Amino acid sequence: MDSFVIKWWVNVFGVLRWLSPFQLVRTALPKAGKTYAFVDAWVISHFVVAVCAWLVISRDSSLMISWLVLGYGAVRVFDIVTYHLGVLFAHPTSADFALRSLRRSVVLALHNYGEVLFWFAAAYRRFAVHFSNSDIVGSVDGALYYSVVTMTTVGYGDITPSDALSRWIAVMHISVSLFLTLIVLGRLVSLLPKPKSLDPNENNDAF
Repeated sequence: MDSFVIKWWVNVFGVLRWLSPFQLVRTALPKAGKTYAFVDAWVISHFVVAVCAWLVISRDSSLMISWLVLGYGAVRVFDIVTYHLGVLFAHPTSADFALRSLRRSVVLALHNYGEVLFWFAAAYRRFAVHFSNSDIVGSVDGALYYSVVTMTTVGYGDITPSDALSRWIAVMHISVSLFLTLIVLGRLVSLLPKPKSLDPNENNDAF
């Protein structure tokens, strides 16, 4: 029997799913929204949108446009995280939950990972003045470089947050990236075939 805390979080994710643009669109388009093709198109198109945001948004962009674009990016990052948390904790409690394809889920998770990377790269470009070496962070390649370094938690130290806003962006990025890294690695490992061993003891299911 599930504990209270599991049931509580299942209910929380049940509520959070209705804050998701993905869920709202699927509800508005019941026939198309429930197809695998729609899900694939949704994930890929948002990956492209994140890349475009990284290329277009800069320090000189209109503040209103920047907040609208990056605000939607924040919603997408929240959407991605809550979806994967729901898959981990809420969906398995449903008897009819099943994956269309394990390989497909890995590919989509990789797209989600890349989307988050580019949304934060766009945020770093727009708020580059809040970081040391702002000229580097404000460039296309510099923003991507810092996003990759932060997402992989390498931390060379050549670029650092210089105020509360930049620190909070970095904290959120690292928190999200650690979670998504575990998700992607876990699914990639699950794709690896289990080799047979010549040692009969190692072929026991207990190992």
